Amino acid sequence: MVTVGLADDHVVVRQGLRLLLETDPGLAVVGEAANGVDALALVKRLKPQVLILDLMMPAPDGLEVTRRISRLKLGTRVIILTMYGDPAFLMDALKGGAAGYVVKESCGTELLHAIHEVAAGRRYLSPALNAIVKEWTSNTHQVAGARKTAKRPRQTSRAL
Repeated sequence: MVTVGLADDHVVVRQGLRLLLETDPGLAVVGEAANGVDALALVKRLKPQVLILDLMMPAPDGLEVTRRISRLKLGTRVIILTMYGDPAFLMDALKGGAAGYVVKESCGTELLHAIHEVAAGRRYLSPALNAIVKEWTSNTHQVAGARKTAKRPRQTSRAL
């Protein structure tokens, strides 16, 4: 049984997520939070295996909550569930420790699949976002490679 926490500032979204997750007998929702402070408290108190976390929440936002959860090292893996497919948000979330990133335009079965993947220790990204990560990774390696092969200016000493 995978334990899941829900953190979104919209009650109707949390209710809908709970109903969706209850269709999967392998998942159990253990708690809900409406803001970042409550999400952190939920993780510390209940230690869910997975936290479904909205990116844009009040006090603190989802990116900061993700970073803090990562530093706690309690074993909770974060899936960002957001309407923002922007590469900057995606990369910030992954750098901050998110194990998954699902856009809200996804279908319910995709979110269920993401939860199981993340709970099993793997990363999950909405399929449309995989190309963004691949391009970013490729560009990062190209830049790093260029830095390694770039010639440094020769230092000379001058007598004063």
